[in-house]
Amino acid sequence: MVAAASKDVSIEEKFAVPPKVLYQALLSADDLTRMALGAATQMDATVGGKFSLFAGGVCGENVVLEEPSKIVQKWRFAEWADDVYSTVEIRFIEEAECVTRIELKQTNIPGEDKFGNPGAYERCLHGWKGNFFDRMEKVLGYPRERG
Repeated sequence: MVAAASKDVSIEEKFAVPPKVLYQALLSADDLTRMALGAATQMDATVGGKFSLFAGGVCGENVVLEEPSKIVQKWRFAEWADDVYSTVEIRFIEEAECVTRIELKQTNIPGEDKFGNPGAYERCLHGWKGNFFDRMEKVLGYPRERG
């Protein structure tokens, strides 16, 4: 059986807060727990530091941390094969005073999980939009810029 090809997710969002606020929120165990509506979160916000989100449903390692402009992580769902990681790169670009554009790119998302189930791409895409960006606005109170 041939494994399904990997895919990439690219998302851009704008928020009416400074880059440092968004950068810190994505590395704060407290903010990530609030965004996950109480699901257990662990975050070692150092280069090489491990993290676990959604009670272990997502885990990985911080590879590059350049405050307040860039986060790069090795990232995976628990259902992916043990040696399979995608790369998440998040850039925070200040477009105007207190307006930040987030550019997120997740590469090498596997075509299927370790059980042969498809849908990893869709799960990542919907997860970033619903579990991160929507909740940054609704739970943390960081307003999106509409345009």
